[in-house]
Amino acid sequence: MDLDNLNDKAKDAISDNRDKVEEKANDVADSKLGDKADKAKEGVKKGLDSLDK
Repeated sequence: MDLDNLNDKAKDAISDNRDKVEEKANDVADSKLGDKADKAKEGVKKGLDSLDK
């Protein structure tokens, strides 16, 4: 199995759908974490930013 190729495909899929991924993750954070959702949202944004590099 070519893990580098698989990794690249995963990054491309996330990058191509970043807005949807971030929106869904933020919705889940809001519904499950309440007051602590902002910290989770920051983590999601940082994680997605790291995939764009």
